[in-house]
Amino acid sequence: MSQLELCADAHRVPTAQQVREVASGLSETHGFVVVDITERAAVVSGLETEQPRYYLQHALGFQVHDVRHPHRVRRHGRADIGWKGEKQGD
Repeated sequence: MSQLELCADAHRVPTAQQVREVASGLSETHGFVVVDITERAAVVSGLETEQPRYYLQHALGFQVHDVRHPHRVRRHGRADIGWKGEKQGD
């Protein structure tokens, strides 16, 4: 429980401007756009490869999803598998 509290206290949703500022230091973000930001993730477009997305996630301490590779509801990221106990194909 203490770990959950630590994570909850550290969770900060960045603003679009903060995401753009972190991305501005990367050369791979020429067509970069912040599409949306939710409580769970920043959705972006314009990244040529996965590496800049990884950097953004770690620098922001927040999930970053690329519109070209959508994360599926109730799935582990983009994987075709669901959570334990769920029927596949939902």
